[in-house]
Amino acid sequence: MTTLASSQLQEFTRERLIGLILQLYETIATLESEIQSLKKNSSNSSKPPSADFPTKRNQSLRQSSGKPSGGQAGHPGTTRAQVEHPDTIIPCKPSTCERCGIDLTALPGVSVGKRQEADIPPVSVTVTEYRQEEVICPCCGRRNIGFFPEGINAQFQLGNNPEILRRVSEHRPSYSL
Repeated sequence: MTTLASSQLQEFTRERLIGLILQLYETIATLESEIQSLKKNSSNSSKPPSADFPTKRNQSLRQSSGKPSGGQAGHPGTTRAQVEHPDTIIPCKPSTCERCGIDLTALPGVSVGKRQEADIPPVSVTVTEYRQEEVICPCCGRRNIGFFPEGINAQFQLGNNPEILRRVSEHRPSYSL
């Protein structure tokens, strides 16, 4: 909107002045609604926190030590030690020459570095079948039937280990290798 001087406004007709006033009222109403929407944030409306305006973060009261963040020079690092005799060794040998492309698979390699990974093997179910056998005595002819081990009472049942696994998983301890 253009700025008008009072001398220009005095030249306006009454109808034109009323029209200008009504237009100014509309502009004021629009601006007031924009101001109200800018005041809304996630804590006083249904707007999500991502729609909030960026706010200035609180200043930390901690004094800077002047040192860079992270491990300091000369500090002894800690890492898991490698085992002396791993269960599996997989050679990571190049198959072709990076420069000329010749096949290197038949040539012997020299170990220049090693890394180890510790993993838990996949759990598999072992099913043990107990077969009750009958033996006929060669002397008297009696039929003798073997006994199932103590605790084997059903046609199919779970052993003790699944119960132990269930109990351990209920507590969800954090184990470290």
